[in-house]
Amino acid sequence: MDKRLFYEKLKELLIGTKAEGKGGDASTIENKKNNKKKTLSYKLKEIKEDKTVIFNVYYEEKPETTNIKEIIEKLKKHSIHIEEKDLKKASKKFEKEPELDFFLNKKVESFLKEQFNKYICQKLFEDNNKTNQDDILQIQALKEITYKIIDFIAQFEEEIIKIWNKPKQIRSINYVITLDRLENFGENGIEIIRKLLTHKNMKKQIKEWKELGIINNKFSIKNIIKTDPLKEFIPKEYKFLPIDTKYFKDLEKDILSLFDNIEDSLDGWLIKSESYQALNTLLPKFKGKVKTIYIDPPYNTGNNTFLYKDSYRHSSWLTMIENRLSLAKELMREDGVIFTSIGDLNPQEGESFRLQFLESMIFPKRFGNLIWKKRNGIGSFSEKNLTENHEYITVFGNEKAFIYKNIITNKQKKEYKYEDEKGPYKWMGLLGPSQQTKEKRPNLNYGIIIDNDCNIIGFEYSQNGERKQELFSDKYTDIEIIYPKGNYTWLISKDVLKKYYQQGLIKVFKEKNGYSVKIKRYLFKPDGTTDGSILKSILTDNGVDIGLNADATRELNDLFYPKDYSALKPKPVSLIKLLIHTTTKDNEIICDFFAGSGTTAHAVMKLNKEDGRKRKFILIEMDDHFDTVIIPRIKKIAYTFNWKNGKPQDNNGIGIFFVYLELEQFEEALNSITDIVKKL
Repeated sequence: MDKRLFYEKLKELLIGTKAEGKGGDASTIENKKNNKKKTLSYKLKEIKEDKTVIFNVYYEEKPETTNIKEIIEKLKKHSIHIEEKDLKKASKKFEKEPELDFFLNKKVESFLKEQFNKYICQKLFEDNNKTNQDDILQIQALKEITYKIIDFIAQFEEEIIKIWNKPKQIRSINYVITLDRLENFGENGIEIIRKLLTHKNMKKQIKEWKELGIINNKFSIKNIIKTDPLKEFIPKEYKFLPIDTKYFKDLEKDILSLFDNIEDSLDGWLIKSESYQALNTLLPKFKGKVKTIYIDPPYNTGNNTFLYKDSYRHSSWLTMIENRLSLAKELMREDGVIFTSIGDLNPQEGESFRLQFLESMIFPKRFGNLIWKKRNGIGSFSEKNLTENHEYITVFGNEKAFIYKNIITNKQKKEYKYEDEKGPYKWMGLLGPSQQTKEKRPNLNYGIIIDNDCNIIGFEYSQNGERKQELFSDKYTDIEIIYPKGNYTWLISKDVLKKYYQQGLIKVFKEKNGYSVKIKRYLFKPDGTTDGSILKSILTDNGVDIGLNADATRELNDLFYPKDYSALKPKPVSLIKLLIHTTTKDNEIICDFFAGSGTTAHAVMKLNKEDGRKRKFILIEMDDHFDTVIIPRIKKIAYTFNWKNGKPQDNNGIGIFFVYLELEQFEEALNSITDIVKKL
C-alpha cells in the first residue's frame, strides 16, 4: 500500500485483445464501472479467409450462456477443428490478460523524479561503467527533457485528482415517506394524502405496493382515509404504506413543506455511488456527526460466487480501504466507533491482519476483535485444512470512543414482561442492599402509608425522636403503614418516592404475607441505552440473539421470495443490531458505506422499534441492487418486520421518511471536462 495513491478502480480493458489466432471483437463491451461484477459471453461474428475466428464479446451482469457446442459445430463447417477445452483456454487467456489496477498519485511529480533519479544512478554504476564528460552532458540533457515531461504529467495528474476529490453533483433525488408521517400533520397531511390518492400516477404507486407484496388484489384505495365523528384518519393496516415521490414529483415540494426542518425529520439517507465519491461528497455536511460505522467490505478472498468483485491485489485492496477509512474517520464523532467485518481463513492470502494493521494506523483507539460464529456444520469442500466457522469484527474508534455496558441477555429480557408507551418494563422490589442498614441510612427508614386500595397517601417517619406523619391525601377510611423489613431500608428517600409515585413509577402490591412496594424499571433509558453487562468478544457468550449466515439468507428470502439474493452474502439483522445497540443512543447516526443488501438500515429500524428511539442511517452502495434490494427492503420493513415467503404477516412496522439519491460518478465528471475541452 502506498498512501500517496488513490485507488480509482479495477478496470478490465478488453479492446483489441487476441488469443491463439482467434480474435475477440470487444467493441460491444463497455469498460467495467465501479467494480461491479460482470461476466463475459461470446457469440461467433465471422470467420475470415485465413481462418481467423472473430467473436463478439458481451460484458453483462446476467449474460446469455455461451453455447460452446454450437460454436464448435459452426467452425467444423469451415474445416476448423478445435476442442472445447482449447476454446475455453483461449477465452480465459483473453479475459485474464487485460486486468489492470488504476491509481491516481497524489505526489506524482516527486514520485516520477525519484524513479528517474534511481534509474540514472543504476545506469551510472552498472557493471562499473566508466562515465566521461560526454555521458554527463547527455544525462543532464536527458534529465532536463524528462523533468519537463514529468512536470507536464504532474500538472495533468493534479487536475485529474481535483476532479476525483471534487464533491459530486446529484443526478437524481427522491423521498420515501409512509402515510403515518403525513397523517401526523393533521388536516394539512390528510389534504396531501387526498392529492396523492387522486394523482394520475397513483396507479404506478399501487402497482409498486403489489410488487412489494404489501397489498393484494383485495386492496381498495377508497379505504385509505376513514372518518369518525371527530376527524379523518388512516386505518392501522394502511398507516405504513410507503409513498415514493418519484411518482409524484409535482407534489414533492408540498410534502417537504410540511416539515420545519427536513434534515432533522429524515430517518435515513441512501446514496447510490462509488463509496469514496459518496463519502467525500457527504463530508462537508456530516463531518464529525457519525456515531457508529459498520462496514462489510470485500474480503478479497478471490471467490467468484459474490455479486461484487472480491479479487484484488493486496496493495490495491489496502489502498482502496485506506482511502475510504481515512474519510470515514473524518465523518466520525470524537467518540465514534467503527466495526469492520473480515474473514480469517488463510490469513497469509486474506486481509485480516493487514486490515488490523491499517486501522491501527488510522484510528487512535483499538478495542480489539469480536468473534462471530457464522455457521454450524462442517464447512465447504473448498476448505482443506480448517473449517472457517467464524469471522472477525474489528473494533476501532476515535480518541473519546467508548462502548456502552448495556448487554441484556434474552433471559433477562423475559423479566420485562409488561409494556406501555415507553417500552418493556418490570416491577422491582424497593428494599435497599443489605449493607445499607437503618443505622447507617436513617433517612431511608420510614413508613409508607396506604389506604384500602393500596394507594400511597403519606409517610410516617422519626424526627428528633418523635414519630410524625405526613399525609398528602384525605380521601381514605382505613390506613396501613408499611416499614422496611428487618434491618433493611428503602432504596430511595421519601421525597424521591413521592415524586416517582406521582409519575406512576411506584406501586404497592398486596400479597399473601403482607404488602410489597415496587418500582417500575424500564428496559430502556430515555436515551435508548440500558444498564447491562459489558460486551464479550466471543459474541455467542453474550446471551443474546446473534444469528448465523443461514439466518441472514432466510431473512432476505422471507422478504423477497421467490427471488434469491443469497449471493449478496448478507449479515444477520440481530448481529448488526447488537453492534449498534452497544454504541448508540437516541438521534445518533449510523453509517455503512458497503451497504450490500441493506441489513444495517434494517437493524437500525428494528432497534428503533424495540426501544422507541430515532437513530438515523446513512447507506452507500454503488451496484444495481441499490434499486432492486436495498430500497425495496426498507419499504417492506417500514410496513412490517414480519415477512414469510415474500408476504407480510401483519402490519406492525415502524414507518419511515428517507431520501435516496444517485451521485454523478468520477468517469462522468471526467467526461464532462473532456467534452468541454473538445469544444474549445
